[in-house]
Amino acid sequence: MQDEQTDHFEKPFIFRRLSMDALADVLIDEIHAKAENSDLFSKTRIIVPNRSIQRYLSLRFASRYGIAAQLEFPSLMSVFQRFLPQNRPNIDRKTIGWRIYRRLREPGSDTAFPELTHWIKGDSKRLYDLSRQLGELYDKYMLYRPQWINSWELRETPPGLSGEPNADWQGELWYSIAEPDWKGNHFAGVFDRIIRKGEWYDAACEERKKDGETIRIFGFSQLPPTVLQCLEKIHQFGTPVKVYHLVPSGEYYADCKQNKDELRKFLNRYFREGQDPARLLEDLNSSYFQHNPLLASFAMQSCVMLNKTVEWQDDADFEPFDTPDKGTILHRLQERIRNDQKSSSTRNGKGSG
Repeated sequence: MQDEQTDHFEKPFIFRRLSMDALADVLIDEIHAKAENSDLFSKTRIIVPNRSIQRYLSLRFASRYGIAAQLEFPSLMSVFQRFLPQNRPNIDRKTIGWRIYRRLREPGSDTAFPELTHWIKGDSKRLYDLSRQLGELYDKYMLYRPQWINSWELRETPPGLSGEPNADWQGELWYSIAEPDWKGNHFAGVFDRIIRKGEWYDAACEERKKDGETIRIFGFSQLPPTVLQCLEKIHQFGTPVKVYHLVPSGEYYADCKQNKDELRKFLNRYFREGQDPARLLEDLNSSYFQHNPLLASFAMQSCVMLNKTVEWQDDADFEPFDTPDKGTILHRLQERIRNDQKSSSTRNGKGSG
């Protein structure tokens, strides 16, 4: 059954536009066309990164059709919520932090975690601050490093962390707070079940597929690699995934990002050798700034998502957008970003409009 679904759904659908208005219109046109042939009370779910884009889409929809009804904007993680047990404990950064706090206050914790002795033997406020920060760290691991969490629960060293000084105590601390009720009942476990074990095509998802559910991801400039892999699996197993991606250029720009380590070495060498500071900007331009700095900034933020969506290129939908009036500052700025041109202020070391 899974192979049959995979034949029909190979890669998620990608819609790319260079302006937010054009990207929103693609989404709105699709939703409106579907609504004309569906139940009046059926809801459309759109996953957005923040409330600002949620309000923007609602207003954009209402401005075109007079009303914005039956739209829901769930969180990204709600896509994976169905894999978690109904009666599972709440696991978030706050509850993780409190469980760490209680664990580190237990007798003998300074022996079990000698790296944390300074905080354990200090006042409770400092220990609380440490526990809160560790809770936030483990919460990020759930999303960005789920393989670490899953390995630690098996008392294994995650790939690539062998010999890392902080990996052992972090793994031991997570193992001690995850037993027995948290083990596997979190998003890191969900990602593992979807990607490695292929647990998506179940009865609940079959019902959702009959209802014509489509997962629409709108306005994200970056998504964690694990989430992108899971979305691809979900799409392959029969639930359509559509990604609406705002891009600054019609060309491939992931390789435009600047290497900060190279910049640091360049500046250290420049001043160590006593070079003329007046020539710094010109030398930076010729030796380091090989791309438009704004495009390089976009590349730093979204290179992972861009590289993944390039793999889905066969199903990509891309159209250029109408450029602003020529001669305006906005037009010149957009043209330089789209064409990866350095600005005249960087090129000549002088300011320009």
